[in-house]
Amino acid sequence: MQVAICIGTFCRTKLLRQLLGSLSRLTFHKSARPTFEVIVVDNDPQGSASEAFVTTKYDFPIRYVIEPRRGIANVRNRAIQEARSSDFIAFLDDDEVVSREWLDELLWTQARFGLDVVTGPIRPNFVGQIPEWVKKSECFQRREFETGALLDKCTTANALISAQVFEVVSGFDEHFQLTGGEDTHFFVQVHRAGFRIGWSQQAVVQEEISRERANLRWILHRGFQLGNSWVLCEQLLERGARFRVGRFCKACAHMVNGLAVSILSLLFSRGLAAKYLREAFLGAGMFAGLFGLRYQAYGSANFASSAGAAKA
Repeated sequence: MQVAICIGTFCRTKLLRQLLGSLSRLTFHKSARPTFEVIVVDNDPQGSASEAFVTTKYDFPIRYVIEPRRGIANVRNRAIQEARSSDFIAFLDDDEVVSREWLDELLWTQARFGLDVVTGPIRPNFVGQIPEWVKKSECFQRREFETGALLDKCTTANALISAQVFEVVSGFDEHFQLTGGEDTHFFVQVHRAGFRIGWSQQAVVQEEISRERANLRWILHRGFQLGNSWVLCEQLLERGARFRVGRFCKACAHMVNGLAVSILSLLFSRGLAAKYLREAFLGAGMFAGLFGLRYQAYGSANFASSAGAAKA
């Protein structure tokens, strides 16, 4: 079995080195150890990520390529092209580290439940002096499920995908180069094509949350971006007035509920207030998307380097 572990990166050499180090510690107990290679796609035309390989040797092959065309979809599609001969393609983000059992659990869950796509938990790893209200806000927490649970979408921040999927859904849509949301659009299509997306609770990765992201400004920008990119995704998949009216009502509900609860929450918890204010910005992003605004969060090099070139 051949697995290609694909990592998109942009100006985050230190974090990339940490991720590669965690991949060197992978263990296999529940499934046979596969043959795997790591494919690093650098979205920096200057090739800054190459520094991660200068002084450190790894016990697995690394293929390093530069994708000079700016954009998340370009990075992911280049990774798919490079990994065409593999049976499975695994995607990770460059600000993550994997558990020792990560790939073992993904492969075991795939075989046990007959899945075409497997995903797992992405948990925050707060680094440095992070305010307590940020940690308690749950703004960096993601939903988790029981192993084997079927999903209708997932994220490329932790995913194992059968090569057969790409024969039907060939890649990531270039409409999302600078907005994010390309993985949501991709996996919704995968689900609608009849492929099975499932959960592996033990296939854990940790995402580094630094001070650059652990602040209200970043949290609210992220909420707006997620709402905006979700609507952009829906507009490519859905048609008609019924969709627009439904999404308009949901956007308004998010904004009203988020603002009201955030104001009340200030009396009890700054973290809770931030969580619901982010919901209001999520609704505002949806609302903006309905009226044609494409929030290009990754158009800023500063945002891209703090959020990750391969983030959605």
